[in-house]
Amino acid sequence: MKDLLWKDFRENRTVLMAIAVFVLMPYISSAIVAIADVSAGRDPHWARTLWGSSAVALCLSAGVTSFIAGNVIAGERANRSAEFAAYLPIPRRTTVASKAILAIGSCLCMLLVNLVINQLVSRVARDRLLDLPIEAVVVFGLPTVILMFGVAWLFSSFSRSPVIAAASGLVAFLVLIGTSTFSMSHATGRISDSWLYWYCSTSLIAGIGGFVVGVIYYLRRVEP
Repeated sequence: MKDLLWKDFRENRTVLMAIAVFVLMPYISSAIVAIADVSAGRDPHWARTLWGSSAVALCLSAGVTSFIAGNVIAGERANRSAEFAAYLPIPRRTTVASKAILAIGSCLCMLLVNLVINQLVSRVARDRLLDLPIEAVVVFGLPTVILMFGVAWLFSSFSRSPVIAAASGLVAFLVLIGTSTFSMSHATGRISDSWLYWYCSTSLIAGIGGFVVGVIYYLRRVEP
């Protein structure tokens, strides 16, 4: 398993490094602005700057889960290493478990790091303006991440294009939130609390279902 994890990491490290730089951009931009403020003799508002950076990075981390899940399987087919791996005496269950551990672990790492930074800054600064309720993250953010990850994983299990697989997760989110909002507002004339329940339930079912179906399809697929 360790060797498989290392192999999967090497095959995905370019994408993971690019995503890491992308997620770090809010911190880099805020640091540059803060340094410019200090140089000009202005108060950089370190707490609010760091809190804002972590909040933006957290949203970006949620979005890029689709790219991680979309690349982890389809990326092998794009570089044709899947055909070589198919001839190796490695159980496909072990192979898909390695990919799932890498993808889920990478997503959780980014999300948790930025969430912890955000919450720590909020607690230390004791500024009521710097308040991102953890309940909102769990109730809305978690189902959204599961939806995008699961759909992207499903498309990655049978697609040769990591781009299409990654885009499918984002498209699924946009379609679901758009249709649910339109349907609810058209039926009742307003967005009620039941919208959140319906959206979260549908996201969890689609995300978890997509992941399970993707695993089953990968286990049964015969690579060309």
